[in-house]
Amino acid sequence: MIRYILLLCTTCYITHTTLHAQQDSIPDKRINFFAVPLVFLTPETSWGFGAASVLSFKLPSQAAEHRPSQLQLGGAYTLNDQILLYLPFQFFAKQDRYNIYGELGYYRYNYFYYGIGNEFESYDGEL
Repeated sequence: MIRYILLLCTTCYITHTTLHAQQDSIPDKRINFFAVPLVFLTPETSWGFGAASVLSFKLPSQAAEHRPSQLQLGGAYTLNDQILLYLPFQFFAKQDRYNIYGELGYYRYNYFYYGIGNEFESYDGEL
């Protein structure tokens, strides 16, 4: 069932981006917004639920041929009481000469690391 949900979300995203790429006669939009629900399952988290979105925009001083700036916002909560909140950003200014990028985030989340390869001692992992 999870595979079908992921396939549906991916198909919707690809269809959305393909339709926008094929519409050359539409005037330049200064702001675009896209959001998707998140559902996932991993050994560390059990089930996780959340949402992610992307806001793409051009500053008022930017011409149509310049790259748009972008803000992403996402968050998830897992059944193991874990929280993931993140806000990556990328701004373009002065005719794309300046690129300011980074990420703000809050994670109450365990990343288990057991080493590289199949040859490791049995232990509970590294937190």
